Amino acid sequence: MRFADITGQEELKRQLVRSIDAGRVSHALLLGGRSGAGILPLAVAFLQYLNCRHRRDGDSCGTCPDCLRIASLEHPDLHLVFPVNRQGKKSGEAMRSDEFLPLFRKLFAERRGWVSPQQWYDRLDLGRTLRGMIAAREADEIIRKLSFKSFEADYKTMLVWLPEAMNEGAANKILKILEEPWERTLFLLVSERPDRLLPTILSRTQQIHVPPLRPEVLAQYAQRHGVADTAEAHRRARLAGGDLIALEHLLAGTDDARRREDFELFRTLMRLSYNDRHLELIGPRRRRNSRASSSAASCGAPRACCARASCSTPAWNASATCGARSSPSARNSHPSSDPATSRPWWRRSNRPWPRFPRTGTRLSYSPISLSR
Repeated sequence: MRFADITGQEELKRQLVRSIDAGRVSHALLLGGRSGAGILPLAVAFLQYLNCRHRRDGDSCGTCPDCLRIASLEHPDLHLVFPVNRQGKKSGEAMRSDEFLPLFRKLFAERRGWVSPQQWYDRLDLGRTLRGMIAAREADEIIRKLSFKSFEADYKTMLVWLPEAMNEGAANKILKILEEPWERTLFLLVSERPDRLLPTILSRTQQIHVPPLRPEVLAQYAQRHGVADTAEAHRRARLAGGDLIALEHLLAGTDDARRREDFELFRTLMRLSYNDRHLELIGPRRRRNSRASSSAASCGAPRACCARASCSTPAWNASATCGARSSPSARNSHPSSDPATSRPWWRRSNRPWPRFPRTGTRLSYSPISLSR
């Protein structure tokens, strides 16, 4: 992948080219920004230009063996680490990036490098809640791979995509090699959330911020991909917010249904909040269960214990009982203990026992009198 193949980020491209031409390449670089800003394509283009033997006009040639193999992520001196996971993974099972490398290469080629974490997790079929991670076993593999000499290129490179997915054990294991790597070894971290990395990792890297794409660049991209109206192209570029992946979703119409659903939920929330009817956002089944539990709370117990919201007894009258005390059926509705917990029913309330404001002594309750 050449710099010319990447949309936008012209100033950052020139900065990366100048650092390589001047021989000022840090042993550990951290590219931070959104995936839609081009952090992963920029990282691969940087590595391709670094190892290209026929550079010209501030870019790699794109035709030499090194360029072709780096563009397809198949170079023997380019090692990849990225978050992985699997549905139905057994407890204690360790997974490595090498097991999913063909799948990642295929997605990278299909998306021309513009890959978001969600697209990768969808390709892994992780569902809505499961996410990938980089385990401590992967850190051991990083150290093992970098201990070998380079095969063909001048540098042996470890490209870590989404390093914020590393657990603490993996992050601590690579601190030493990240600070003092072997000669001609390059760490390239590509992160969406650098703020989630350990401070000890941040202090060992040269950080490069990748800004969002400019609206003019996104508008030109939209016009090249079927949006004839200039005003509509600028509107979609503004909605994308500097993210090329988000713009592609807008052009394909895949985000329309989700945006409409989010807007409907937001409008419903605002209307119910204005009328002080927040509980209507809860599903019908949960509201029915809430009403059933409220009716069961009328047990004849003291007001401070029962805390029934619909009772007319004042909350400060600790000796008074719930208004449902006179109902035998309501009085017998409480079981001796809560089936969901081992605590008796009179300890299920989360409200603290009332205290006198000055002495702090507890109240002892009696159906006849109130004493300290």
